[in-house]
Amino acid sequence: MNKSRVTSRDVARHAGVSQTTVSFVLNNVSKANISDETIRRVWHAAHELGYVPDSTARNLARGVSSNIGLILIRPHDHVFANSYVPDVITGVSRAVKPQGYRILIEIVGQESHPSVFTNLVRGREVAGLIVILYNPNADDLQALHDLTAQGSAVLALQHMSDQLYTVTSNHLGGVRQGIEHLIHLGHRHIACIGAANPATSPNTRARFEVFRKTLSEHQLPIDEEFIVYGDYNPDTSYAVTHKLLERPNLPTAIVALNDSMAMGAISAIQAHGKRVPQDIAVIGFGDWQIARYMTPRLTTLREPTVSIGEVAGEFLHQWIEGEPPTQRVVTLETELIIRESCGGHP
Repeated sequence: MNKSRVTSRDVARHAGVSQTTVSFVLNNVSKANISDETIRRVWHAAHELGYVPDSTARNLARGVSSNIGLILIRPHDHVFANSYVPDVITGVSRAVKPQGYRILIEIVGQESHPSVFTNLVRGREVAGLIVILYNPNADDLQALHDLTAQGSAVLALQHMSDQLYTVTSNHLGGVRQGIEHLIHLGHRHIACIGAANPATSPNTRARFEVFRKTLSEHQLPIDEEFIVYGDYNPDTSYAVTHKLLERPNLPTAIVALNDSMAMGAISAIQAHGKRVPQDIAVIGFGDWQIARYMTPRLTTLREPTVSIGEVAGEFLHQWIEGEPPTQRVVTLETELIIRESCGGHP
């Protein structure tokens, strides 16, 4: 025999309160003046009866959607091959799930129009957006600027515009820290493997600029043939490292701007009969889980990706509740994690 669905009216009757009070309590309506004892009684009644809230009714009670949009704008093909997005999702979930929000993930591909995410906001399918900007075009940025100007809760996880509220990590400071660590070890001929074509990727371009500037500040030679890019994955990094090692003048150290590309670089070095770190040192970026289990274990810059998600989720929740962030840009620091892959002498 099928049991009928438990309703908020049943919970109200069981708790001895009004149906409106049940709605306010179960939907965390902060402005409702309800005693702690009544809140406990309502939750106890809901638990006893096995009440499952109706999402549509819940949205109406709160006045906003119960969804947070996590938008990946024009990501590369290997976006889920590393831990960045899963870590961000973990952090956002920790911040917003206790507040009753769910995460709606949307990918804006190369052929997509910004209306994909603007319609989510304007159609009230989401209460706010957290945006990961991989290779945004001018239309994407303009659409995000327009939503922000209209008062929508929008947070970016890369600093690409002063008009956007942003939570990010100190990528450029981390790149500098890794290079200076190699210089401190005595390396003078350092190569850099970026993640994408700098002509189309502002992130790669900015990191290459920091690479050149850091070498210049230490009066070290800048060999443009030592500055190459892959495609976020070990296969392309393996290939470009092979090309580096076919040159007459070899680098004594390689900075790979993500950990999977560092893995490809190490594999190519070993395939050439050379040792890491005794012949060529390698540093990665990200401190993904694989970094501590590679051979040798990878020296890398730890990016606080879960914390980025937590901070972004908390800021977005406060914004939805009527308290926009007081800072345009919040930057979390990276940390140099020293392991065996850079321990040799040049």
